Amino acid sequence: MKRLNCLFVIFAVFFLVSCDTDNDDMQLVETEMIALNEILLDTEWRITSFTENGQDKTDDLENYTFVFQSSNELLADSNLGSFNGTWRVSNDAGSEFDPSNDLDFMIFFTPNGKLGELTNAYDVISANGSEINLKLEANADGNYGFLSFARN
Repeated sequence: MKRLNCLFVIFAVFFLVSCDTDNDDMQLVETEMIALNEILLDTEWRITSFTENGQDKTDDLENYTFVFQSSNELLADSNLGSFNGTWRVSNDAGSEFDPSNDLDFMIFFTPNGKLGELTNAYDVISANGSEINLKLEANADGNYGFLSFARN
């Protein structure tokens, strides 16, 4: 009986410790959001890799430079012209298609425009002062892919 009580106490302690109700994860994501915003702002970036549904589409976007402005405007310039979009970094807190509570990087361009295929909510895989790697999990449209930016 003592052994059973001891196992019960160990299980109860383990259960209580694993039910961490503080906001450590939330604070970490908030810190990551601030850091990513600082990395991005007012610097030119270029796409080094873009795949969607297994197709490499990098060549279609290699001549563009992207500037992420503090007003959440996204400017894309190339020899084909200038295009305006918006961007945002947020904590998605999970959704039907992306159940994890992580950092999302959202890009919005006119859907039927040249850069419309970039419009999505991506998960941030990694980011530093010279490179940003994003992943598009399978979404409602069934699309999936990867997007990478490098500092110009």
